[in-house]
Amino acid sequence: MILDIVTILIAIYGAILSTAIFISKKKEKQYKLRAAISYGFIPFPDGSADVVVIEAVNLGFRSITLEGAGLELPNKATIPILWPMYFQFPFELKEGKSCRVWLRIDEISKALHEGGYPEKIAIKGFYRDALGTTHYSKHLDYSIGRWLSEEKAGGQNG
Repeated sequence: MILDIVTILIAIYGAILSTAIFISKKKEKQYKLRAAISYGFIPFPDGSADVVVIEAVNLGFRSITLEGAGLELPNKATIPILWPMYFQFPFELKEGKSCRVWLRIDEISKALHEGGYPEKIAIKGFYRDALGTTHYSKHLDYSIGRWLSEEKAGGQNG
């Protein structure tokens, strides 16, 4: 009787342990990228600029090759970032590391205004990896008119 209970407990423990090992090994083979978008401020030697920052964080256990980044507009059109400042695409993002790209707000606002977009829109940041998967951030509320009026009033320093 006691021997049967001990045998059953050992079998249950073994099943739980092998399941945990299986899940752990599966996670090691997966990659996970988180994209985030925010406002930022970049100082330059000749002034400064307000920017939209798009960040990629590799939360997985293997490197991810990033092929591109940009902004997605409400109609699914995109504004690509062609020349990141501190690296170039394709870029290998190691596990546990992050990278950031940015676009100047004055340039975004001008392009959106000229493109006929409404004053307030929601934009998303994205990164595209070498496997063709696009990783999106949550949306960021963006007011074209606010940034255009600040630029006209001298709010942009760069």
